[in-house]
Amino acid sequence: MRLPTKPQRDRADGARSDHGVGSRCENPSVALRWCLAGLVCIPVSVAPEAHAQNAEGSRDATTADRLAEVRLVRAGEHPYRWRLEVHAIGAPIFLLADRRLLTIRWWATSLRPRRARPHDCRWPRRVRPDPGSQRAVHPGSPWSVDVDLREYCWGPALEAFARGGRGEVRFGVPGRARRGPSVVARLDGGGARSEITGPDIEVAPQVASSDEAGPVRVRLAAADAPNAEQLALRVEVRTSGLPAWVLLREDRVRFEIEGPDGRAVCATTPVPIVPVRERFARVDGRRSVAVSIRPARWCPWLARWRGVLDVVPVVELPYAGDHLGLTGALTGTYRGPAAPVRLAAP
Repeated sequence: MRLPTKPQRDRADGARSDHGVGSRCENPSVALRWCLAGLVCIPVSVAPEAHAQNAEGSRDATTADRLAEVRLVRAGEHPYRWRLEVHAIGAPIFLLADRRLLTIRWWATSLRPRRARPHDCRWPRRVRPDPGSQRAVHPGSPWSVDVDLREYCWGPALEAFARGGRGEVRFGVPGRARRGPSVVARLDGGGARSEITGPDIEVAPQVASSDEAGPVRVRLAAADAPNAEQLALRVEVRTSGLPAWVLLREDRVRFEIEGPDGRAVCATTPVPIVPVRERFARVDGRRSVAVSIRPARWCPWLARWRGVLDVVPVVELPYAGDHLGLTGALTGTYRGPAAPVRLAAP
């Protein structure tokens, strides 16, 4: 790039003086002056109507950003049962009232916050919003529905939630929804939003259940299935450390179930047997014995249940092994902590 010669600089200085640039544009609303390469100054007039249009556009954008707010509110003492609310702000809105549109980005409590990674909690299957679910929501009268956060958080995300932390709450049409409407909230003839945000939620770490203590540990693994017919529950028994003999049978296990449809006990009629030595297994703090059970064979009514169930396993060990030369065989009735079982929700 060639530098301007002295005559060119002199002419440029004169042009700046003629246009009053030295006054630093005392009235910027009337004219804006652009100096190009220090040589030429071009006055550009801006109409007052343009300023008004820009201000009006900024107000419209602000209104669209704040037309609604989503909130998660605790619905009792259960750590996972909350109430989802969507509030209209300032004016009535038309809302796509579908609880499957809730998402949470969860930041678990960590001893190394700089290395912490978030977990995304969302509906387990692809969401195709139903246009028929649109509802009118007025300020002061929010749309609300009860939700179980385990419908959205599962696996590592659920384990992170149990450690406590902070969640960023959003309500909107996910990017993977390829069909259906893309606007979740709109004003009548005004702005629209494909996502609504709200205040974060904070949860304290959960306290271990008292059923996890004691010399005998009964554990039910969390299970996820599209329906009760395909559901299999795995129950295992171990001790807290000392070795022991255990004879565990399916018909000596029952499940105490609590869910959105109520409470019930799922069990079968035990079959009397004559225990033999080969049926006993050696367990301790590291080794366990387990059985896998399909509860729908025992309880056909389970096919009508949906959502997240809290299932408590109860194991009966009636068989002693003293007459078989097995000292220290476990006998009695033992309960395990509740485990989540997720069945496909409509």
